[in-house]
Amino acid sequence: MSPAPPSLLDLRLTQIRYAAQGISIYTFESTDGSLLPAFEAGAHVDLHVGNGLIRQYSLCSDPADRLRYELAVLHHPYGRGGSAAWRDLARCGETYKVSAPRNLFPLAADATDTLLLAAGIGVTPIVAMVYELERRQAPYTLHYCAKSTASMVFRPELEQRVVHGKVELHFSEGPQTHRLNLAELLATQTPG
Repeated sequence: MSPAPPSLLDLRLTQIRYAAQGISIYTFESTDGSLLPAFEAGAHVDLHVGNGLIRQYSLCSDPADRLRYELAVLHHPYGRGGSAAWRDLARCGETYKVSAPRNLFPLAADATDTLLLAAGIGVTPIVAMVYELERRQAPYTLHYCAKSTASMVFRPELEQRVVHGKVELHFSEGPQTHRLNLAELLATQTPG
């Protein structure tokens, strides 16, 4: 027997904002101002983008904020799939079908220290994890890889955490080239 499909919510698109080269953040809220279903860091939703297309996007908003869901979408310049359709169809003030959140990528509850690794748009579920770990006052380090500062999603939020030693940035292009040596990093990790 297959699992039941996730329930659908009617959510209003309230804001679209620039996040980085080719990436926008879309904010959804309930149509009546009520609280949205709770979600855990790492969760995603199904967005019904129109034309029969359904795409999964990670929630990148703070899990403690039940008034809005935020999704970051990379728009491929030559894409013909969901992100291209969404870019063409999305309108602030309109209502869209969005599934209730579900989580296939949860934080390890028993970790004594958390090492987070992300690259490009893949940082979206990780940002929600950062919010959650900070709320728990749990130790963590995020290594975020991007081509350049211009392609870095959540740049202000992450650069603020660089100052506090919680985030290390790695760039593959430009004057700030600093690539991540993953083998070296993993060799220094302790159990837990």
